[in-house]
Amino acid sequence: AIPLQIALAAEVRLCTELVTMLQQENFHEICVGQLGGDRVLLLEFPHSHLPPGTEQLIQHLLRHNVRPIIAHPERNKTMHHSPDRLAAFISMGCLVQLTAGSVVGDFGIKSQKCAQYFLKQGWVNVLATDAHNLNSRPPELLEGVAAAANIIGKDAADKLVNASAFEIAGCKFH
Repeated sequence: AIPLQIALAAEVRLCTELVTMLQQENFHEICVGQLGGDRVLLLEFPHSHLPPGTEQLIQHLLRHNVRPIIAHPERNKTMHHSPDRLAAFISMGCLVQLTAGSVVGDFGIKSQKCAQYFLKQGWVNVLATDAHNLNSRPPELLEGVAAAANIIGKDAADKLVNASAFEIAGCKFH
């Protein structure tokens, strides 16, 4: 009797093909929900760098009523060296989703430090598992929430994993 809704979702890799995909009738199918009048897209940067034109591509998405949630930016090598680069995307209107395992160091010390910095800055909207399966990358949140709580407090950390945080902001998932 738990009110639970399960839906498919996945990151969409940042690529120039997104411009073409926007024009396709089924674009809404790769979006994870709605926020106001915007479709919400879970957007993944390459791990190696931020491609030239990333800001312009995100502005294009926003102009077409697509609000990106940037998935695990703490695992991007450009962010490792310049974590304040994330601020520009947030000021554009992007939301941010960290991987819980990054906060505890599962993806290396650079990703951990970056995740902790983003939490301290108050830039994080969601803390998620980035689960891929039950073996090599299972859906584990507890350690990440506990580590986030040590940085931002228990209530704030709990809010990052509670779907109602997005509902409060007006995001409806499908």
